[in-house]
Amino acid sequence: MSDLIISEPLTVIQGLFEKGGKGDWGVEAFFSSHFATADDIEKVPSLNDRPLHALTDGCLVRYRCMIQDQFEPEYYLNTYQLVNTATGGKVLCCGKYRDVFNYPPNYELNEDPDVTITDERTTLYCVPIPAETEWAKAAFRRDTDGPVVEDERSSRRGTKRGLCDEGDGDDEWMDSDVQSVDGVSKRCKQHDGGHIEGDGGQKSLPGLDEKEISVSCLVKVYGDSIEQFKVASMVEFVGILSVSPSLACFDHNSSDPDQDLLLNPFAAEGAAERKAHSPPPSLVPRLHCILSRTLSHSNPLVTSGSLPLLKDSSAVGVARELALSVLTEVLLGDRLAAEYTLLHMLSSVYGRTEVLALGSFAVNISRCPVPRAQSLSFASSFFSVLQDLVPKCHILPMTLANMNTLRFTPKKDYETNRIQPGTLQFSAGTLLVIDETQLSPGRLNEQGVKNLASLCHLSRWQKIHYDFQYYNTEFNCDMPVMVFSEGRSMIKDNCEVPLDPVAMAPSGDRAIKRLTEHQLHNLREYLGVCREIQYSLPTEFQTIVGDDFVALRKVDPGVTADTLHHLLCLARLVSISYGCAEMSVEQWRHVRELELQRKNRLLRL
Repeated sequence: MSDLIISEPLTVIQGLFEKGGKGDWGVEAFFSSHFATADDIEKVPSLNDRPLHALTDGCLVRYRCMIQDQFEPEYYLNTYQLVNTATGGKVLCCGKYRDVFNYPPNYELNEDPDVTITDERTTLYCVPIPAETEWAKAAFRRDTDGPVVEDERSSRRGTKRGLCDEGDGDDEWMDSDVQSVDGVSKRCKQHDGGHIEGDGGQKSLPGLDEKEISVSCLVKVYGDSIEQFKVASMVEFVGILSVSPSLACFDHNSSDPDQDLLLNPFAAEGAAERKAHSPPPSLVPRLHCILSRTLSHSNPLVTSGSLPLLKDSSAVGVARELALSVLTEVLLGDRLAAEYTLLHMLSSVYGRTEVLALGSFAVNISRCPVPRAQSLSFASSFFSVLQDLVPKCHILPMTLANMNTLRFTPKKDYETNRIQPGTLQFSAGTLLVIDETQLSPGRLNEQGVKNLASLCHLSRWQKIHYDFQYYNTEFNCDMPVMVFSEGRSMIKDNCEVPLDPVAMAPSGDRAIKRLTEHQLHNLREYLGVCREIQYSLPTEFQTIVGDDFVALRKVDPGVTADTLHHLLCLARLVSISYGCAEMSVEQWRHVRELELQRKNRLLRL
């Protein structure tokens, strides 16, 4: 039965439909019961790791992705009736989770509206999680040895027809077995997402490797579940793969515009939008969602089995010291900078007020060595080590050309009715490294000024503006920002740590290579598990922190509410770096000592 669920889920769903029932006929409950655990879900072939030619139309797949855009709702035939042309017998069929009709010879669709039920679904344009590091991808691939679903049903497939197509099916340009009109019906407009092109295309979305097997995908979501999906969130979908060639939209150049409108009632809306919303399924397949789960993180080593690590304080201490030793080496022997870098790597936004992103901890490593001609920058050396430690990270060289030509924030394209991705559109938990040492003397143009403002806004508020041309909309994000600069960074409102080097050249790569596989695994697991700790400040320490803050204000009138937030954020990060969900007196003393050293260094250097 389990093999049939994976290879022919539509057959299983039709059986549930025939049994009847309320709502979705028990489809979600049925599949949830068969894929209740992570081990069960791993038996389903992964669209991230399997090439499309190894999968067949209509099989069950899973897809781990980031939502890049959300389209307008579309209508489809939830229930339809087939009529046997020879006997007159009638069969009621389920149209949910399909893009095309699939029925045997001698049957035709009954287009009587009294026997069909129309429903609504929403399309999400999803992409592989951007900026994912190689070790994380490899770790996710290790459990994707599910069965390759062969196309054994092709010989017994009957006539296909688009679920949103009510035309008479005699269009000359279409395949004789597929009857549809440009994937667009007379009743509803097909809102399929497409391959992004030009400067707003998928190629401009950072962190996506074109050599990867994983593809972008149009995910069809049913019912009220659309409310839980947000742009830039990470989701794992389990659903039915749809790669019928009839889903592609082709331009039909005709000398008679009236004839074009007759064949395709929505031809007048523009070729750009049709092309963007109906790409070839061989490039952008469709997936009809049955099950889904929103991902809070993308570290493959953080599982229920990794939680005991937090109960072993000695193991956490060893991992913490190992992380500091590696970071100290890559930061030219600077232990203080390594401490702040470790805390930055563990930071995340855990709440918001009207004026603060609680937990945000941006760091500026200043006094970095300036790269020589044709040599790797200091930030790039650090980033090469970071890629071996965290599941998602991205480096942005802050060159004059990048600032003046790239578009950092997403922008709505009304011609294609799509959101064009921006350089800063990442999922939560992506560590962003900004290499300000690459900036050369010159003038920022209008785009450059906007991009600088976007970086400052992201660092300070953990928000990104989406440009809808006539207005801007803020979207919350969670991307820890680390800036490497020669002097004080142009991106203000961060924690500056001047570099005080001991070594002459970074040796982080050598430090990583000296680690055993077991040590590297433990280090990655430590960083992932500690970042997910649910921290709380004990009541007794609230008084201690408050008293210390009052004492600080008496000594330094420049101390503000932002200073208090900074100290509380440091206290949280120091505590979770030791694997603790609550702060101790020793950890608070450590926070005060770190800040004292940093401020003394700012005065000295």
